[in-house]
Amino acid sequence: MLQVFVYGSLRQGQVNHYWMEGAEFIGTCQLDPDWVLYDLGPYPAIRAGKAAAPLVGEVYRITPEILAKLDELEEYPDLYGREEVATPLGSAWVYFYQTEPQGAVEVVSGDWLTR
Repeated sequence: MLQVFVYGSLRQGQVNHYWMEGAEFIGTCQLDPDWVLYDLGPYPAIRAGKAAAPLVGEVYRITPEILAKLDELEEYPDLYGREEVATPLGSAWVYFYQTEPQGAVEVVSGDWLTR
């Protein structure tokens, strides 16, 4: 079973949510504050580090085909990498920014929707 944790433009009500078509929404949850959330303007990025607050996102059950489409959207493995993380809703892939986001502002709430 594949799952993905999304924290930004792929979340419900956001501009890229249509990429999640065919995915099964499992629920909203938080990750430990081991991921710093950054505002890159039209979309966010996370990097490993000590954040001010837990990262808020949604977990979806996905197919290998959806994962391949998300890899394309996230420009994996060049722009974003992905890592399997433990969430309260089970293990899930999460996309993280490969380089230091120069000039980006941290979203201290950990929630892209409240930026």
